[in-house]
Amino acid sequence: MFERRFVLTMAVRALVLYFEADARLLPVARAVHAGATIAGAEAALMSYSQWAASGYLPADGFYDLFFVGADLAHMFSKHDLFAQTKGFGWQGRNVAPFALCSNSKPSRGAFKQVAAEFEKRGAVVRNTLTLNVKGNLSFLGKGRLDEVDFVRAQAFGERTVNYYVGKRVTKPSEKAKIAGYRK
Repeated sequence: MFERRFVLTMAVRALVLYFEADARLLPVARAVHAGATIAGAEAALMSYSQWAASGYLPADGFYDLFFVGADLAHMFSKHDLFAQTKGFGWQGRNVAPFALCSNSKPSRGAFKQVAAEFEKRGAVVRNTLTLNVKGNLSFLGKGRLDEVDFVRAQAFGERTVNYYVGKRVTKPSEKAKIAGYRK
């Protein structure tokens, strides 16, 4: 007779936040959401304004992991995610910031400042992702994303959830591929 064993695991509850002002950020947020879902998370996708309007509901402590989109690609019209979430305490929260960046050092530096600001506010930064816009006007934050960027965003969501639950996915070493090498 076969014995069946059921392992009950609690799903990770994740929230993917994005700025609706940037039309390019929604498809990226959807890709992150898809990756988190593939990894088994109960993921929700919401804009900052929707989440703030709801009073940061569901109740405090509901989400285990926050994927937060930062608006860094626009040179003149950046939105501050901390101003958008001023009524929410990040202390003890697990966050994974992602952003579209222009092809400039100040833009990449601004993303490092976002991650540092989360840590300063007591959050735990689990993972980060930057996607560089491409094209002639990329230094202004105008530009396009390629298909590989959306694949990277999906992998970011999946990898972050896997790491959060302690699942490490590693590529087998070359030594393991050689027959008879195992010691």
